[in-house]
Amino acid sequence: MKCDKCGKEASVSLKVIFNGNSHNINLCSDCMKKYADIPEGSDLGKISSQNISINPKDLEGLLQKFIPSLEEVIDGFYEYKYNQANKDLSYILNVDEKSCPYCGNLRSNIRNGVFGCAYCYKLDKNLTDKVLKTYNNLSEYKGAYPRAEREFKEVADEIKNLSQRLNESVETEDYELAADLKEKIDKLNMQVKN
Repeated sequence: MKCDKCGKEASVSLKVIFNGNSHNINLCSDCMKKYADIPEGSDLGKISSQNISINPKDLEGLLQKFIPSLEEVIDGFYEYKYNQANKDLSYILNVDEKSCPYCGNLRSNIRNGVFGCAYCYKLDKNLTDKVLKTYNNLSEYKGAYPRAEREFKEVADEIKNLSQRLNESVETEDYELAADLKEKIDKLNMQVKN
């Protein structure tokens, strides 16, 4: 084993758990003495591992090789999304079960509540109805924001905006505007209750 820091023969192997992943760091005795609180002239073989304290900031340079850069994270994400959306021809030809002709989503995915596109809902009406009833307590798909929810959300957003304006008008001591805003908020609240 070679030291990860200087390349000499390593005498110590550290197991570092970082972001849930286990990594091994190999260090020579000189580097270990630099990173740990070990007295000069001490023999590493005779020191108990419980007596060694290592400052993580000192190991930061070694740990950097385990931390992906932002560019690597973004590239990995796009590669993952690309692979999810684009299947190999051999994969598609070997699929035994029925799949969506538009996105390639399998019935087994739909059975688990994963729809790939709007056409997945039309693939098998009985299965879709069963899944929608099981996962969403709906009898049919009405879009990401069904009309009733969309109208409720619009009213809720309007109430939120008016409440913010009401607070601002009270802070600036414009009580006439505050009274008008309060009336509008009350009307909208009554509309939501009905």
